[in-house]
Amino acid sequence: MSEANRTVDLFTSEEQRVLDAWFRADTYAYPYTQDGATVADIMLESVEGELPQWSVVSKERGVEFAREYRDQDSIPDRQVVLRPQHLMAINWADSGPGYSWPAAYYATWVPIYDCFVVTVSFDTDEIFSDADFALGWFAADVPIVDGARELIVAEWRERKDMGDQPPWEYLFENGLVPAGLPEAWRDEVWPDEEAGCGD
Repeated sequence: MSEANRTVDLFTSEEQRVLDAWFRADTYAYPYTQDGATVADIMLESVEGELPQWSVVSKERGVEFAREYRDQDSIPDRQVVLRPQHLMAINWADSGPGYSWPAAYYATWVPIYDCFVVTVSFDTDEIFSDADFALGWFAADVPIVDGARELIVAEWRERKDMGDQPPWEYLFENGLVPAGLPEAWRDEVWPDEEAGCGD
């Protein structure tokens, strides 16, 4: 029986090795790496159907989706299942009618490490090599919104610095992050720029 199909307490031994190495690394580093994608994949397993999804319909191919969902037979039978909490979802830009660039943020408490991992999920892997990435982690005794803010703002600064990223345009939905805070965080990163410049 493969490790993916057997019963495990929380993580498979392979997942545990990946997480051990990732948690030993810097609290914040460039997030769009294979390690960041692998950690996000572990964190978001139970909510993958809720993550942003891009699709297109054509006569030749029917409906095509950018995000591939894992085969249920490949998911281990976990005795403890991680429960990501939705923080918020933003839209980086509208590049045309019906063409948004969403990003959804989640925080997942990881019991073995007693910390929260913050992830970002896009609707496609077109820009980066994957659609989901772990941004970093913070201790469980830090208020969720405070810990998430530090990591999300760091990600936005990284995007601004690496490619002169303009500010995101608007909020799709609030989760645990209260109304008004996402815009205030955006203003920290882009203090002199107006949102809505997504061309």
